[in-house]
Amino acid sequence: MNPLYTTAKVATATSQICRLALGVSRISIRQATHKTTASGVGPRTRPPRLLKKTIPNPPRPNLPGSHPAGHGQEIWIWNNIENGMVLLSHTPQIRSHKAIGQLAYTGKKLIPAKVRKDYWRQMACVRFSPGLGDVGRGVFTKLREFRKRHELEWGPEHSDETTRLLRMSKRERGEAINDQKANTIADIAAVLAGAGKGSKMFIEGPKSKAAPAAAAAAKGKSETKLHRAMIFWADQRDRLNARAWSYNVTHVAGLPQDLSEAELAAAKALVAAEEKAEAEAEAETAAAAARAAAEAARAIAEKPVAEAK
Repeated sequence: MNPLYTTAKVATATSQICRLALGVSRISIRQATHKTTASGVGPRTRPPRLLKKTIPNPPRPNLPGSHPAGHGQEIWIWNNIENGMVLLSHTPQIRSHKAIGQLAYTGKKLIPAKVRKDYWRQMACVRFSPGLGDVGRGVFTKLREFRKRHELEWGPEHSDETTRLLRMSKRERGEAINDQKANTIADIAAVLAGAGKGSKMFIEGPKSKAAPAAAAAAKGKSETKLHRAMIFWADQRDRLNARAWSYNVTHVAGLPQDLSEAELAAAKALVAAEEKAEAEAEAETAAAAARAAAEAARAIAEKPVAEAK
């Protein structure tokens, strides 16, 4: 055997043993800092290169006062031209990663994986007066709640609609449930008329439970005062899907971005004229009620005098 090879082999074995023996000495002892815990050991600190950047958390959107100015004054309704699905948004641009969560699962491969702009069109825009963002957000919430009920509640057990859906195949039933265009338009008419528990459409709140706002809206009158709203329609024939619209809704043909400044000014002037006529009618009603009360009081005051004669 080569003596040089034997010497090298012994040196290699010796170096490995030394590494094992000296491995314990490599453990570093943490230096104590000026800030120590109760046990006398300082807190663990990371090197500056490993420290993460502290980014302040954005304000939560559901906290009062955390919304930007004007948030909720507009509600944009989007419609899928292929299957009739509907999405809601507070902005003219649709956010795919958030909007896709509005669609409920109705069957395999019936819900799109993403929102394609060539399949979705702006159907309508509901606009409220400046400063009524909380009213718009309440209407937005009610519309989503009503759509969820349309998807889960098909009507009474033996109704024609329920029977028709149950006779379909799974795929046909899912496609029928996904088509919420007509239901959404009817829901808009109902919510703007004050339907739904805790509605924010009322200015003074409902005065009588015996005459709900939805039934009064069908007659064209309402015992309560509702906030004004304008609806811009891409196709004005879509509003015929609702049986009736309340007095506080003004319909405009064309979306806001498609109208000129003069047409938008004319629409605002129409709303102002309707509000003025409504205020004058309320003033006349109040004056007539005051005159009737005065005549009744005069008749009551003159009755004892006539009896005395």
